[in-house]
Amino acid sequence: MRAIHDIEVLGEALATAVSEAQWERAVEILVERRQLLEAAFCEPPQDETQLAQLRELAEQVIGSDRELVAAAQAARQATVADVRQINANRLAAHAYQENAR
Repeated sequence: MRAIHDIEVLGEALATAVSEAQWERAVEILVERRQLLEAAFCEPPQDETQLAQLRELAEQVIGSDRELVAAAQAARQATVADVRQINANRLAAHAYQENAR
């Protein structure tokens, strides 16, 4: 089934985009992957083999998504820490300027 291969390829591309903090690209890939997933699951499987492939694909997508959510949350936390540090530095610089006058 070609859709399964395409979904797997998109999953790898999504992981790469997230690891490189290419968030806009990650969203584009998510949309494309969702469309392929909907198409793959909208029709009943033709046989037990295809059913097993779809089940395995669903498990892979769920596992991958959990890892990606964890990576995105870690990136968000790092960004929040950076913003807090910038704000603290800005306040310190402002206080220093006020005392230097």
